[in-house]
This record gives sequence, structure tokens and C-alpha cells, in this order.
Amino acid sequence: MRSLHAFILSLLLATITLPSQAAIESESKDSLYQLTILGEELPIPLKSKLNKRELGQFAAQAVDRLVVRVTGKSASREQLTLFQKSAAKWLKSYRILPEMVDGVRVGDNLELVFDETKVQQALAAEGLNEWSERLRPSIILMGSLIEAGQLTKLSQQSLQYRLDLPLEKLNQPFALPMEFAKESDQWLLPVAGSTQVDKIQQMLAVSAKDYLLAFKFFAENADTISLDWKLYDRSALQISSGFINQAPATQLYQIMLMQISKDLVALETLRTQNEQTLTLQLSGIDSYEMLNAVKEEIANNVPLIESLSVSEVSLKSVSLNANAKGDVARIVQLLSSVENAQDIHFSEAD
Repeated sequence: MRSLHAFILSLLLATITLPSQAAIESESKDSLYQLTILGEELPIPLKSKLNKRELGQFAAQAVDRLVVRVTGKSASREQLTLFQKSAAKWLKSYRILPEMVDGVRVGDNLELVFDETKVQQALAAEGLNEWSERLRPSIILMGSLIEAGQLTKLSQQSLQYRLDLPLEKLNQPFALPMEFAKESDQWLLPVAGSTQVDKIQQMLAVSAKDYLLAFKFFAENADTISLDWKLYDRSALQISSGFINQAPATQLYQIMLMQISKDLVALETLRTQNEQTLTLQLSGIDSYEMLNAVKEEIANNVPLIESLSVSEVSLKSVSLNANAKGDVARIVQLLSSVENAQDIHFSEAD
């Protein structure tokens, strides 16, 4: 009997193929189709083993982040609803990852791995395409926090002690090669009309990055926080900017990265096209006469603009759609010189 058991066991062992180390490494390697949800973001506490219903719930929660990670832009509300219904079927595997601080386990995070083929097919059916990792530009981040009249550099070193600003973790879902500047680096603020051209060019040359993102949190009080930013290319030309408020700092930061990611995807598309479409946000517009004066200023100073149309009007704020032909960076540089120009973003052609 023992010899029979041994024979059966030898047959079983002979038919089992163990995964190679390369396969294990490939599975665990961070990819566009793998993302982590922080424990504090989950609606229920994690347990050692999750059932189908729980996994489906977590997968649906992660879909919007997955779309941004893979395509570089967000899905529409209708697309998101459609994707959430299928998210559980896309899920390939999951892992519960312990959150460690100074060697102490303080919680758990959830890593989800989605099936690349299924996700790509679903995105393609909605006209969304993968943003190739090969084409994703690298960014050096130079952040600042102003609170109680004091300026703090949000550097690689200082962020290690800011548990209230887990910005490194918030970078991960966007799958962009981003790195925070070091404490010793010359610091830049997102100043309007900045003339820090030499500093920007030097910083990008030394860091070997494609873009520099200067951003600043301003904490007026415990309940009022704002965030403004400017993104510069290697020529020190500003290609994206923005100002947002009325949300927690971590949420403002994610909104900023979302807009920058969308701008970079659109910029890549626009550079292959002859005609550019941009959205220009004007602030401080309190009369029809003032709006006309600003439009006239743009027509006189930005000859590359072929047409301007009003797309949205709110209290002292107007959004314009601008159609232009020529070098994208030059167009943005000229528009940035307009006094009332607040935010400039790219739009993709339909």
C-alpha cells in the first residue's frame, strides 16, 4: 500500500509545474493594471480572506482610479457606471499588504491586479486607449506649504514626517515617473509671471526630468486650504496651471494630478495635430465690457489664436474655448501673459 501511495505521489509531483522566480517577479511587478487602495479609503475593515461580494465592491471602488492610471484621463460618469458593473470580472488577483511605520504594523492596504486584456477591451469599446508607459514624461515635484505665516518645503525629507500629507502614496495611482525635490535644492514657488527661467532650466537639467511641477498649499486656517500650481517644460515654458480650494489637502492634490495627467495626454495628442484647442479660465471679470477688453488683448497679443468662444460664465469668472494653430508651448506662454488668465488647459479633438 505504501508503495502505491508513493507511486501516486510521484505522478502528482511530476504533473505540477511550479511558477518560476521570473514569473513570480513578473506577477508582483508594479504595472499599469495593478493598484493599491489605502486601508483608510476602504468602506469596511480588511480581513485575511475576502469573499466575492467584498472583492466586487472593492474592484468597483477602484475603477475610476484604474482608468486614470491606464489612460491618463478620467472616464465620463456614464462610462464609470458601465465599468463598475464589470469591474469584478476584470479582477485577476489581490493581496493584503501590511502598512508598517517604524517596524510597527499600523494597518492594512489592499493591492488589486486586473486582467490587462479584459480592461483594454472594455476601454477600447468606449474609445479609451492605454497611455503608453514609454511616452509618459518624468516630473520633478517642488511643493510648499504655507501655514501660520511659515513656509515649509515639501521635500523628500520633510514628507517622511508629514503623515497628514501622504503625497508619495497619492502619486502611485497615476503611474507617472514623479519624484519630489530634495531639501537642498533651490526652491521654486508657482508665482504668476515668474521670471525664474534659469532656475527652472537648471533644475530640470540636473534632475534629468521632462517637467517641473511647482505647487503650493496655503492654509488660511484649519478649515480653509487652497492649492495652486504651475507645470513647466525644459524651456521653462508654463504648459499647465490651476487654482483649487474648498476641499481637504489630499483631495486637492489628487485633483491637481488628475488635471495635469489629462493635460499631458492632450498635449501629446495636440503636438501631432495642426490645430490646437485650449480652455482658458479668466478671473476677475465683472462686466461684459471687461470681457471684451480681455478678448481684444488676447487677439492682439496672441496672433496664433484663430477664434475665441465663451463656454461657461460664473460669478466673476469666464471660461473661453480657444482654437489656435502653431507651437503649443508658445501659445500657452503667450496666454499666460494675459493678466486675467488663471487656468490654462488643453482639450483633445473630438
